[in-house]
Amino acid sequence: MGANDPGSANDVDGANATAVPALTYLMEEERNRAFARFQLLRPLLEAGVPLATLSRQHQLPLRTMHRWVARYQQQGLVGLAVKRRIILRETGSAFLRGTLDK
Repeated sequence: MGANDPGSANDVDGANATAVPALTYLMEEERNRAFARFQLLRPLLEAGVPLATLSRQHQLPLRTMHRWVARYQQQGLVGLAVKRRIILRETGSAFLRGTLDK
């Protein structure tokens, strides 16, 4: 993660259009989730252990782990904390409200 990447300490003013909250803005449960997921992915990120091996070892769906890797690459640790369903539900609700108001 670079110095000006979303979620980095240098992006505190929200200047980055795709900014995500810094870890300090997350609740403790969310930070713990991010760190736990990072620990599961660490062998892949640091030693190149195949994701399929980690998936079997931790009994997690391979597709889920692929999503985690993609979110980590895009957003850093913060991406591992965010629950995708919550974001989609909020976005979908806003879309529906806008559609129903017309």
